[in-house]
Amino acid sequence: MAQGKNDSHNKYVFSIVAIVLVVEVVAFIALIANYSPAFGYALNPAGYDSVVGAATETAAHAKQTDCVDSDTGTYYRTAGFVTYRGGKFYDNCVGSTLNEKYCDVNSNGDLVLETQNYLCKWGCEKGACY
Repeated sequence: MAQGKNDSHNKYVFSIVAIVLVVEVVAFIALIANYSPAFGYALNPAGYDSVVGAATETAAHAKQTDCVDSDTGTYYRTAGFVTYRGGKFYDNCVGSTLNEKYCDVNSNGDLVLETQNYLCKWGCEKGACY
């Protein structure tokens, strides 16, 4: 009887450990996707501007802290902002047009703030298309 109770307890502990590990792996992937443009592109290629991903890869020498995009690229359905030279520049709407802020690499290899105007098919509100 004690052996059966022990087996049951071991299965319970193993299940809890397995659940915790799965949650940690999912959290790690979410963290990497949020902070890595290349990984974010792999997860969501349709919503990511490949030019930004390519530019980020080619500018390895650029200081990553010079320009930081909260939504890591041109995600039109996610409101975000870019921190650039001490200021915050928010994605914003003008009618149905989204002014999407993002970081890109200029000809000197420096990360710079850029804006892409994108016409939202269903409208724009609070810095994102819906």
